[in-house]
Amino acid sequence: MRRVVILLGIGLIFGGCSKLSDDRNLVRQDLKVTKAQQEYVDQGNDLGFSVLGKMDNLEKEEYLFSPLSMQISLGMIVAGAKGNTAKEIVSALGYGEDTRATVEYLSSLSSQLKRMDRATDISIANAFVYNTSSGKTVLPSFKETLSKYNDSRFFECDFNDKESSAKLINDWVDTNTDGKINALIDENNPLSGTATAVLLNALSFKSLWSVPFDKKKTRDDKFYQADDRFVTLPFMHLTGSFNYCEDAMAQLLTMDYGNGAYRFTVVLPQANVVLNDVVNRLKGRSVIELLSNTSSQKVIVSIPTFTRRSHVDMVEMLNKCGINDAFSETEADFGNMIDSGKGAVCVSQMVQRAIFQLDESGTEAAVVTGTVFDAPTAAPPDEDVSVIFTANHPFLYMITERSSGAILFLGTFTGNDGQ
Repeated sequence: MRRVVILLGIGLIFGGCSKLSDDRNLVRQDLKVTKAQQEYVDQGNDLGFSVLGKMDNLEKEEYLFSPLSMQISLGMIVAGAKGNTAKEIVSALGYGEDTRATVEYLSSLSSQLKRMDRATDISIANAFVYNTSSGKTVLPSFKETLSKYNDSRFFECDFNDKESSAKLINDWVDTNTDGKINALIDENNPLSGTATAVLLNALSFKSLWSVPFDKKKTRDDKFYQADDRFVTLPFMHLTGSFNYCEDAMAQLLTMDYGNGAYRFTVVLPQANVVLNDVVNRLKGRSVIELLSNTSSQKVIVSIPTFTRRSHVDMVEMLNKCGINDAFSETEADFGNMIDSGKGAVCVSQMVQRAIFQLDESGTEAAVVTGTVFDAPTAAPPDEDVSVIFTANHPFLYMITERSSGAILFLGTFTGNDGQ
């Protein structure tokens, strides 16, 4: 069985969404962003494609992460960073060097996303857990910034009491994932008693299709993987009007959730085109530009249902994006968070646990990420159907907000079971 790596951006995607309204006729709202903030959206999306483009074996291994959720968490981290540490983070995000503008933009984006569609439930939760035995002091200004712009909760406990501190963090995870992920701290990911703090972020998403699939039409079929192999998977089937376009490289299909404020997009490579080529082509292009090439067409859609789980370390991914000082024991500068200078604390871990589910009703996904700050130590078609879209080989997919093109999720599907 091939290893499946799911990289879900820093955040939590699910939770607290059991009572969705099925009112798909609710008037859709557009995201209100300034011209500068729209550039932030585009830069954040481009960072997502850059991250994906640096991954190996896209035809065989699966990757899934949230560019938007990654931006939110990095925005929280940069609020406590100074000097080159802060500069590297905002440079990777593409926002320039105004860290306050970064935090304000992400806060505005977060608050607006929650109320755009009654048939889509999005919630955001942030927490900062401080180790009272660390000997460090968290600056009041850092607490104020997170509380003001990110609505974060602060907790204090002694990390030397491993049972109590693990329970506090795991209870927060369980609550904010609606029980879908019940632990971040365990024997495979223990919490060090020397850690200074753990920053937690949660972004939840659950939505219903505007036009749901009929479960009675779901049936097993072949999904063709790399190396001329295939697996048998359950495929959903639906014929309807969808935004669609194609060229010599790929077919592109979008399907709306709820009232259309959020969309699911599949980019299916043409024969003899590999996923790496598709991903590299998408770098530097805004999602709005990409999707503006689509037009409403009648399409026969066949796409597999799937569920994926993961546990992944994000440090290497962020290193590849140019964020290095934050993880360096000697160069990390979080002087806007801790009352000590350069090298006092660094980010020692970024770990995620995740689940992603796609079925006939809609989409649910969950990821929780913990960022650990530590003190350095030595060491058959109808006649009027014009297009057939059969996603039976590796493809790229994403969930986006319609008006801005902000990517909530970006991933690849290769047919590996991921369990």
